[in-house]
Amino acid sequence: MRKAKKPNSLNTDKNTHLKDKFIKFFSNIDEFYDLVLLEDALGFSIKRKLNSTDEKYVSLLKIYITEKELKNNQNKKKLDIYATYGKEDKYGVCIRDIKGSKIGDPIDLTTDDYYYTISSDKFFKKKREFYPEEFLNNVYNDHVKPTRPIKGLWLRIKLIFWRIFIKSLLNYLSLFFHYCLYVITGDKYSFEPVLKEEILNGKTISSKWDSKITPTLKRNIEEKDKEGKKMELLGYKAAHWPIIFYSIFHLFLYIVFKYYEINSELISNIFKNNFLTLIYVISSLWFIEIVVPGILKWFIKKSSILSVNSIYKNIKI
Repeated sequence: MRKAKKPNSLNTDKNTHLKDKFIKFFSNIDEFYDLVLLEDALGFSIKRKLNSTDEKYVSLLKIYITEKELKNNQNKKKLDIYATYGKEDKYGVCIRDIKGSKIGDPIDLTTDDYYYTISSDKFFKKKREFYPEEFLNNVYNDHVKPTRPIKGLWLRIKLIFWRIFIKSLLNYLSLFFHYCLYVITGDKYSFEPVLKEEILNGKTISSKWDSKITPTLKRNIEEKDKEGKKMELLGYKAAHWPIIFYSIFHLFLYIVFKYYEINSELISNIFKNNFLTLIYVISSLWFIEIVVPGILKWFIKKSSILSVNSIYKNIKI
């Protein structure tokens, strides 16, 4: 026996009637064009030019009611709205790379602050009421607000703060930790947040596409880098670079203590006792070789991720 097909809630008579209403509401609004009903949701997409002389770029607005929202029995339906700005070709509107966008360009907009009431055919944002044409223009005005010299000034300031100042600050922090790691261990480590790709000394050791990195290569890369030239300091065997850094660092501390005549009874007692000296050297060298690099790599990762997040941060219009 064949199972009955699950009815598609988007094809009911009630929703077909709503689609017809959307066509009637939005198909003849000045400056908007190319209204297309969506197949996978109750809603539509529509375009508008920022400048009538611009033949390359266009704003694309998508406005729809999700299937979950349609199933509830409330008169007020939440609208999901998405607006983007990009190049238009025969296939549609290309999604732009936000990293390359200008502060004064229309902002990519994602919002669910608007509602549609079925009984009155009106649109709302909080308590403010809109007729269809007012609603569409209001969404578009939010989208192009950064282009407005006066009204968009505060929004541009926020965009500059997050996308330029905070991003640059985090990039410099990541670079600082990168060089700290290099000075201490000799390792060149970087992290690419989008692909989640870790690169150590020119080799990818972890990635979003981990299947492309063979388990053997993945397991051995760090070990090979660690092996290199080994040295021994008071019985502790470690890579030569951390030991050299460790020695220079302690020589520097000795000069500072001697120059400023800093005397510490605790330090004197440690170095007068061979056993305590050995414990100090092994534990502090382990900290320099293992713990500090792990902390620095975490900071490099975190600052890189936060830098990308600052670019894509949702900013209140």
